[in-house]
Amino acid sequence: MYHPPTRLCDSACIDILDFQPQPFNIQPGWSASSPSFGPNFEVSGTLPDITIVSGDRICYYAHSRFLLHSSTNAFGGLLRGTPPPSSLEVAEPGAALQIALHAIYRMPCAHLAPSLESTEGAIDALLAWGVDARALATPHSPLFSLVLAAAPRAPIEAYALAAHFRMDALAVAVSAHLLGFDTTALSDALALQMGPGYLRRLVEWHQMRLARLKEICLKPPAAHAPTPGCGRDDKGALMKAWAYASAGIVWEARPGTSAYQLRTSFEKAAAGVVCSECLTMLHARIEEVVQEWSLVPAPPDEDIPFGFGSLSQVFGPTFEFAGLLPDAVLVVEDQASFYVHSDRLSQVSLNAFGGLLDGTTGIAGPTFVVPESPDTLNITLRVVYELSCAHLSPSLDDIESVVNALIKYGIPLDSVTGSPDLPLHALILRHAPERPIEAYALAGHHGLESVAVAVSAHLLAYDTAALTNELALKMGAVYCRRLFMLHQDRLLALRRIVLRPPGTHRPTLVCGTGADGMGRLMRAWALVAAEVVWVASPGMSAQSLQTAFARPGRDIECIECLAMLRAHVQEVAREWSAVKVSIPAVFDVRRPLS
Repeated sequence: MYHPPTRLCDSACIDILDFQPQPFNIQPGWSASSPSFGPNFEVSGTLPDITIVSGDRICYYAHSRFLLHSSTNAFGGLLRGTPPPSSLEVAEPGAALQIALHAIYRMPCAHLAPSLESTEGAIDALLAWGVDARALATPHSPLFSLVLAAAPRAPIEAYALAAHFRMDALAVAVSAHLLGFDTTALSDALALQMGPGYLRRLVEWHQMRLARLKEICLKPPAAHAPTPGCGRDDKGALMKAWAYASAGIVWEARPGTSAYQLRTSFEKAAAGVVCSECLTMLHARIEEVVQEWSLVPAPPDEDIPFGFGSLSQVFGPTFEFAGLLPDAVLVVEDQASFYVHSDRLSQVSLNAFGGLLDGTTGIAGPTFVVPESPDTLNITLRVVYELSCAHLSPSLDDIESVVNALIKYGIPLDSVTGSPDLPLHALILRHAPERPIEAYALAGHHGLESVAVAVSAHLLAYDTAALTNELALKMGAVYCRRLFMLHQDRLLALRRIVLRPPGTHRPTLVCGTGADGMGRLMRAWALVAAEVVWVASPGMSAQSLQTAFARPGRDIECIECLAMLRAHVQEVAREWSAVKVSIPAVFDVRRPLS
């Protein structure tokens, strides 16, 4: 039984549980069904209720509710009507239809090994059926993996397909296979398919790499101090050999020239050099060339979430801050580059950004290789620049990596979390509804006071008896005590509020002060109050209290007693709503970064 692994699919599967499959009628001329989408293809225990017949008469069995949930136009209008039809015929061939269904159901389809033409036909069909194909082509999804698998054998065609449908992450991943492609051989048809934007990005990326290669190679080795065996005139042999090797490399350079090719070409220059010190300077320069070329941005073998050419979409060469362009580059482990402003980093850091900005300078401006992942560095820099992270969805583990990076680079945590409108504060708080105790432990562990206060409001229903030693140790004794005190104080306040009975009215002919008069109201209130205190929890709602204390009114006949009861119930609800719902803030929080 197959269960699609996405939130969208899960909700769709819930819907189709109410749908009863109908028997299928195989029409004359229909061929056998698809192995993956046969009559017994289950989703969350539900069998198919619709047959889709391809243009070459192959049957595919699916779930109409699932297809409708995935579509914005009733599957191209084919599933309009109540109930939807039990069968429909489409013009697409089976090769394209099965790719489209695999993509919709998020089922792996690399084993199909279809042609790119079939994949393109499937994407065209998805769009016609109102399915967001780009949402189905996210990194590591079946459709993404299918196109990427074709890149080694048909890189430019796969790139043109990704570009045509504006699947940017897929275009980035495929472009890693285009380092050896000769852009002068690009046909008009492929250029039209990918469009001017992606064509320009491909050509400019190649040109940038070639220009950088030329710049690196043409810088000669440094000269050593004159010696008796090698004077100033004798060094000409080394420079001549280097210039000759550089000219050969630049003449035949390709964007995909490897570090091994560079090393081999320049080592040939050592054949005519006899001075040991010249050879030392030559080999040192070769190592510099290899290192500098390896830092030139090139898309990695896998996707990165920042855009074309391993450059962050935000932190690119044109990223302005305070009217200034970047003057430093941070390069992460997979060679994704982040262009930043050294003044900004120095301004917010207490340790010269982990010691990177202590005066060390690279070629054409400071370039620093950092060990963080692209996602971690992206969020870290967004926090430093106070840029929104609302569109990102990092896990709490990822957020903790960001916090550790901020500590490493000397960013005071209270300055980037001290206000609810700061990005890091908002990112942690987003996890509070679903993982409140973990988010609170993270905040407590790092002393994120304002975050801990905000998250604690989501812990009113948390059973502190279930708190593990690991989480208690992580949040620390102070924040652990404050959480327990919050629960204890709310329970004490609730007891104080509910144990105070309603007021009494003046005795009347029908309702005196005896057991059959106002005493009945007091007994009823006391019984409900005892029950509430017995089952009380810090997260009990005001609505629950109102419902519980409304019960005595069913047996009260005196109009004035009822009025006193209702007034007191409203007062109880108001008082309980006014009790503090979060731990008290006890530390002064620094102002945000400016």
